[in-house]
Amino acid sequence: MRQVFRLQMPGVAHATQLYITALTLFKNGEKERALKIFNHIVQDKFLIGVIWSIPEGVTFYSMMADCYLKKGMVGKAIWCFKELLKSKAVGTRDRLFYKGMIALFEKRKQDALEYFEKAHQFDPEDKNIKYNLQRVRELLKQQNNVPQIKK
Repeated sequence: MRQVFRLQMPGVAHATQLYITALTLFKNGEKERALKIFNHIVQDKFLIGVIWSIPEGVTFYSMMADCYLKKGMVGKAIWCFKELLKSKAVGTRDRLFYKGMIALFEKRKQDALEYFEKAHQFDPEDKNIKYNLQRVRELLKQQNNVPQIKK
């Protein structure tokens, strides 16, 4: 009987390779496949620890949130945004943006507007901030134009 030995990559190299694979899949539009790898990483404390330790690791949960949003899984996307807020590597502008996303998806539109406006002050050219700022303004405008039902 012949034995097959599987060579295991050292932990850090393995985690890094998983991250690069998921990143590549994500950038190539294969978000379903990327999400499977993201979920695999999240379930392993060592792997997620390695990802958090690399400078680009902060983008991990952002990409994961994007994948969940594409699938309509808003609750899981909110969880990703909240995980991002735990990182000291997330700067003020991004922190405001993620808080805005959480508020928007939790239907706290006025809070979302305030967060996106503050994020916009930090970076007026950021297309994601501009898009979501416009989006929440439109939602508030629609909300204010809804006729009130008299009882």
